[in-house]
Amino acid sequence: MKNNWENKAEEVLITDKPVEKVFVNKKFASGSKFGDDCIFVRCIFGSDCEFGSDCEFSSGCWFGSGCEFDSWCEFGFECLFGSGCKFGLGCKFVSGCEFDSHCEFGSRCEFGSGCEFGNGCKFGSDCEFNFGCLCGSECEFGPYCEFGSRCEFGKNCKIAKPLGRKGKHE
Repeated sequence: MKNNWENKAEEVLITDKPVEKVFVNKKFASGSKFGDDCIFVRCIFGSDCEFGSDCEFSSGCWFGSGCEFDSWCEFGFECLFGSGCKFGLGCKFVSGCEFDSHCEFGSRCEFGSGCEFGNGCKFGSDCEFNFGCLCGSECEFGPYCEFGSRCEFGKNCKIAKPLGRKGKHE
């Protein structure tokens, strides 16, 4: 099924940072740039794309390696991300999202059930992980992260201890 609509997707290169646009069933070339408040539904993105803040992505979006997302972006079910993607503060991910290796996440990000992360991913403080998240080896988690039941971690993952009142780890 993935290949059926992928073949019908339109190749589009965006360079003018459109604002408040809606894109449905589109394919975007590498290096595309988007402004704030854009909405994407079932889209495919090449590598090195840049997005403004408050973007909304529907279910089943595919992102290439090295994409950068500003703060407060929201992603639907089963979105796929390549390696080295970067996310700002407060991004929300619904269930079943998959992230390749070495992705970076800002503080206060939220992840739904069954999200999967590759090796070497880094997470800021106060991130929340729902039921059954899977993390690859050598992932790093900031202080005050919360993990739901049945989360699994690969080898050599680091979970930071929160700082106490005197600036020392508790």
